[in-house]
Amino acid sequence: ERLQRERLAAEAEEARLQAERLEEEERLAEAERLERQQRVDEERILAEQAAEAERLEQERVVAAEAAAAASMEAERLEQEQQRIEQERVLEEQAEADRLEQQRVSTAEAAVAVETAENLNNQPGNEEGWEEDDEMGDLYDDDELDDMYDDDDDDDDE
Repeated sequence: ERLQRERLAAEAEEARLQAERLEEEERLAEAERLERQQRVDEERILAEQAAEAERLEQERVVAAEAAAAASMEAERLEQEQQRIEQERVLEEQAEADRLEQQRVSTAEAAVAVETAENLNNQPGNEEGWEEDDEMGDLYDDDELDDMYDDDDDDDDE
């Protein structure tokens, strides 16, 4: 009986040690599984982060291209606006020049008319004035002879 108790005690001790080994193996297996899961999770997170970084980089590139295109368009519009403004200024200058020329011509014509009227309307100067001949002379032949000291009698020609 003692022997049987010792044998049973030895078997119980061996079963207890076996149970401890199995628990330790399960614990180690669980720790490895958790470690593998953690590595998988970390790799998945890293892959997601890399994908997010790539997406952000692509968005940055697209935004930079859009900004460059917008800048070029703004520059083109600015140049177009400057061209239109230059054309407008040139047109305004041409119109101002035309109006000034018209004003000067009108003023010169008015002065010429006034001068002619003043010459024709001077009192006492009616004598010696004849109708303009075919050349449009304002002076008669005798007055021209006096002005240029011409004593020739060839004025009748």
